[in-house]
Amino acid sequence: MENNMGTFYGIGVGPGDPELITMKAIRILQRVDVVFAAASTKNNHSLAVSIAKPHIPEATRRSPGRPGKKMRISYINLFQRAMMLPF
Repeated sequence: MENNMGTFYGIGVGPGDPELITMKAIRILQRVDVVFAAASTKNNHSLAVSIAKPHIPEATRRSPGRPGKKMRISYINLFQRAMMLPF
């Protein structure tokens, strides 16, 4: 039986200053296959993505999530959504 389990990393990008993202967050972003990030409920801008983008390889799939600061989905639900993506 094949084990298709992956690892879900929850990382923060700091207080909003791109220079304050941690080295550990950068290392994780550089090695994952998929990145989910919260997006604003008012527009398509994501401060988290703008901070992380320079550290995400081009081949990595990115998916801005909703609903941003007013998180209506649980982390478990987000993890389940991530596991449904084709690899």
